[in-house]
Amino acid sequence: MPNVKTAISVPKDLFDEIERYSKRHHLSRSEVFAQGAARLLQDKRSRRITEKFSEIYGSKTDDQDARAWQNVAVQSMAKLLKDDQW
Repeated sequence: MPNVKTAISVPKDLFDEIERYSKRHHLSRSEVFAQGAARLLQDKRSRRITEKFSEIYGSKTDDQDARAWQNVAVQSMAKLLKDDQW
């Protein structure tokens, strides 16, 4: 798929963090932004699917839903940070 150039504005502290991440993981800033955008869009699609299932099959209680999303967040962060060295 061909790439398209774009200019975006981000807060300086976010830019600095992305710069460090890209160097640590040997990625270009463009790759980091592209991966982040792809993850955001995938999460949005997943939420829409979950909402549709909840509409059809009934929803969980608020506490159960919060715990389920917390588990998803922890799993996502673990995947994202699996190569980070602490």
